[in-house]
Amino acid sequence: MNKNEFMKELSRNLSNVPEEEKQDISTDYDEYFAIGIEQGRSEENIALSLGEPKTIAKQLRANYMIEKAQSTKSSRNIGRAVIAGVGLGFFNIILLGPFIAIVGILIALYATAFGFTISGVGAVLGTFLKSIFPQYISMDVNWVISMSMGIGFIALGDLMFMGCKNLSRWLYKETIKYLKTNIKIINGKEGQNYERI
Repeated sequence: MNKNEFMKELSRNLSNVPEEEKQDISTDYDEYFAIGIEQGRSEENIALSLGEPKTIAKQLRANYMIEKAQSTKSSRNIGRAVIAGVGLGFFNIILLGPFIAIVGILIALYATAFGFTISGVGAVLGTFLKSIFPQYISMDVNWVISMSMGIGFIALGDLMFMGCKNLSRWLYKETIKYLKTNIKIINGKEGQNYERI
């Protein structure tokens, strides 16, 4: 494979990467070829030593997605970073199941927090509305107990929501660290310790 074939293949496999990033990557690989040619190596030899363009593109795309997820925090960006990371190796596929389970539990906790909050609001509103429309609302509970339970449910829902929010932040940071560590391992760098974010 000569330089042009290598660069076309690399560019084709970098479809999800913005044009500016593609230009930087293209410039870097042009430089690798220029240095290799100065050293008297053939384009085919340089391309062979660089590796398969498809594999390189997967790693570069995963790096880009991880950096994007780190700089712009959103569930969409972390999802894309996880999918790009899964595409790099079998080890990641094994851990995808537990990751999805943890995300599912987190969503269930958010739903529970929302349910407690709505129940509390309903109890408080029901207490007030019973005094206005006693013929339409039947509550066999003392209004003090009903109000207390409503306020308690609202407080519990809010506390759960805050806990879920902190858990989400922690999971986001740990997922980024894990993906970066996998990239380092795949690139042959030391990946034993998590990189500090």
